[in-house]
Amino acid sequence: MDETQGESGMPEMMRVLDHLTRHRLADVVSMSFGSVEQNFANPASIPAYGAALDRARAAGTTLVASSGDLGASGPLGDHPDRHYPRRVVAWPASDPRVTAVGGSLLHVDPRGHRSSRDTLWPKSGAGHSSLFARPAWQRPATAGDAAPGRSVPDIVMQGSSGTSQSAPLFAGVLALAAQVHHGPLGDINPVLYRLGAAGLAAGIVDVTQGSNTYAEVPGFTAGPGFDTASGWGTVDVPRFVRALGPCRDVNRPVDRAGPPVGHDRVMVAVL
Repeated sequence: MDETQGESGMPEMMRVLDHLTRHRLADVVSMSFGSVEQNFANPASIPAYGAALDRARAAGTTLVASSGDLGASGPLGDHPDRHYPRRVVAWPASDPRVTAVGGSLLHVDPRGHRSSRDTLWPKSGAGHSSLFARPAWQRPATAGDAAPGRSVPDIVMQGSSGTSQSAPLFAGVLALAAQVHHGPLGDINPVLYRLGAAGLAAGIVDVTQGSNTYAEVPGFTAGPGFDTASGWGTVDVPRFVRALGPCRDVNRPVDRAGPPVGHDRVMVAVL
C-alpha cells in the first residue's frame, strides 16, 4: 500500500477526493494509500478528513481502499522499514464509509486454469479498528467476534503485488456493476454484507485458507464464512455484478449537481 508518511499526505489526498466529487469525475474511487490509526497525532483529525468521504458518498461515489501490506501490523509513523509490534489497521480502510479490500492469491496452472481455490495473501492487512465501532451492517457477520471495532477487510481480491493491486481490481468490478445497472452504486457495504450471507448464489466465493501473521505480530486465519482475515472472501464477477443491482435503488445520490457522468462509460479514479 502506498503510504503517506504517517498523516502528512492526508490533507492533499482528501483535497483530490473533493475535486473528484465536485467535478463529478468518478463513480468509483479506489484509494491505495493509508496510515495506521495510531500514526495520527490527534485522532480527532480523522473526522475532519472523513468529511471528504461524506461528500463523496452524498454524490453517489463508491469508495474502496487497500487494507495494507504488513499483515496484522502496519508501518510505524513515517518509518516504512519499521512496523508496530502489535495488531493495528490503517485509515481510510478502517472507515465504515469505505469498502476495505484485502489481498488473495489466485492459483492457476501454466495454461491459466485454476489449480486450487484462492487463498489469503500472507501480508494482507486485516484486523479491527480502534477508532470506529462495528457498524450495524457488519454485526450479524461478526457476532462471534470479541473485538468491538470495525473489522477489516470486507472482501479480498488478487493481491500478489499487494493490496494496492486488490483495491483497483475490485473498483473495476464495481464499475462493471455501475455500467450494467445504469448508474452509480454509492455505499455498497450494507448490500455487500447481505450478499455475503447468500454466498455463491450472490457471487461471493469463500476464502478459507491462509493467515496474515507478520514477523512477530500474530495474525488472523481465514476460515469458512466471514472472518477477520479475508472478510467475505472474493467474488465470482458475473454473478456478483448482477447481484449488486439493489445498490442502485438503496443509494440514490442526494447531491448530483452538474452534468451527469455518462454510464455507458463509468469513471474510476485510482489514488
